[in-house]
Amino acid sequence: MSADNKFQKDEIHQLILRARKQGFLFFEEADKTFQKETDAGEHFNKFLTSISDLGIKILDKRTKTRPKKRRSNIVSLEGLERTTDPVKLYLREMGSISLLTREGEIAIAMEIERGEKKIIKALSKTRL
Repeated sequence: MSADNKFQKDEIHQLILRARKQGFLFFEEADKTFQKETDAGEHFNKFLTSISDLGIKILDKRTKTRPKKRRSNIVSLEGLERTTDPVKLYLREMGSISLLTREGEIAIAMEIERGEKKIIKALSKTRL
């Protein structure tokens, strides 16, 4: 193991300890730490996933907001690359939401049909 690699691991370990203590981590701090690594992309994504699995919220420094307390419903950052573009972040987050299954679509379609039948029945009882 090279000295640079050992220093990198120590730096990442310190970052994790600080994030655990605070309950959050700034995205910019993590990005800065991983910029020194040659194949940082894959390791950075794994790091962010691990951090969110630990229940640590990842914040953007530009918002200047810090969480008042830890929350259990933290957004998953799986697959997040090095970007702060809000559109890309939104699309990534939307891509992580599962689509309807066949059974789910059938259930919704049946509910719509029942609603349409109720409307037709109610309209047929009204006097025009």
